[in-house]
Amino acid sequence: MKKLITTVGTSIFENYVKLTKDSSIKDRIEYLSKQTYYDQQGNSRESSEKIKTSIVRSKLKEYIQKQPNLYSISAELKSISKIIDIELSNGQQEFLIYLLSSDTLSGWLASELVEESLHQIYDKNSKGVKIQKIEVKVIQHLQVIDQKNFNKGMANLISEVYSIVEEYWDNVVINITGGYKSSIPFLTILGQLNGCDIYYIYENTDTLIKIPKMPISSKCFDICKIDRYYSYFEELDKGLDDRGEIAKILSSSFYEDFSFVVWHYQEKDGELVELNPIGKILFEKYKENVHYFWSNDNVVNKILSSKGLLGVLDKFFKQIRISKTEHKGNQMVYDDGNNQIGIFYYYVNNQLSKDEELCIYEAFENHDKYRRYLEDNPQVPRGVCSKKYKYYDSYVKNFDCDVSQRIVEVEVK
Repeated sequence: MKKLITTVGTSIFENYVKLTKDSSIKDRIEYLSKQTYYDQQGNSRESSEKIKTSIVRSKLKEYIQKQPNLYSISAELKSISKIIDIELSNGQQEFLIYLLSSDTLSGWLASELVEESLHQIYDKNSKGVKIQKIEVKVIQHLQVIDQKNFNKGMANLISEVYSIVEEYWDNVVINITGGYKSSIPFLTILGQLNGCDIYYIYENTDTLIKIPKMPISSKCFDICKIDRYYSYFEELDKGLDDRGEIAKILSSSFYEDFSFVVWHYQEKDGELVELNPIGKILFEKYKENVHYFWSNDNVVNKILSSKGLLGVLDKFFKQIRISKTEHKGNQMVYDDGNNQIGIFYYYVNNQLSKDEELCIYEAFENHDKYRRYLEDNPQVPRGVCSKKYKYYDSYVKNFDCDVSQRIVEVEVK
């Protein structure tokens, strides 16, 4: 099954006005393009702007239903259909399609109309295409009005792509035809770094361009250096506005090595430093392969001395953990399925970051011991995850990191 991620612009409206000569909704479209989809509290403005969007929607729906060839009504539909044809020729028939919109009412509405058009094309088709799901996702703050919000929006877009992919890039295609042109270089770098196919259609042509994959070397993505400077990346991912902390960042060895990932704003009301989109891409890639968790020395030593337990940790720390977790009373157990391994875990709340972090409190490679533990310990033990560790997955072997073992203790400040 292929995951097809497509950024969506407003070409469907532009083509409608151009082809029908109907300028009656032109002002409404222009109005919607200047209105954010999310309000200041992060809530959707669909209902509050329903009157203005419904007229545009009804006009476009009527237009779409009359079109004998829906591929030509928007750049997104044209490119998606051509990508699907390529995948069909390679034997791929099942697709999950994600339509990523800017934080505008026009972007959201265009995505909804593209979704409806895709259903019209593929729900009853003779090619054998199976669209398992089409999902519209509006990316908060994704706009081009000011740099601060653009940076937030790009960070959210990058996070959304990583969330959709779920750490499995081999079945992913990124279509950068639609949406803001300013997002193209960042999505191209993201796709190149992760080795997935990237496609683009030039305006007013039928030529689908596949961007060649480049062999990204460790010089381009030095996971070892990012690991060394993890705390800096973590702070900048949240953003820093304290002048003293900013001064420390700007005078550090981290900044000497990684100034290209930092955006530094200096304005009348203060300063701000944060990761730019390139920094966000690199940090998200790092977090896919270096995993932080809480535990204790007994459990960690048990894992390190067991080839079986150590061998499944790559899978455990990825999204597959969710589908392979069984609830045994109050306890969550990762059951690998084709062996006797069981890893007991829960989530703890980090009061400093306000994030949930993983606690591994027991692990077994023998099913009988795993079952006896459950019988003897019906309740989840608390207070046993006293230390923080990080685990380097097998991807890190491709780099020249000075890692003595796969799990190491982390100093907690």
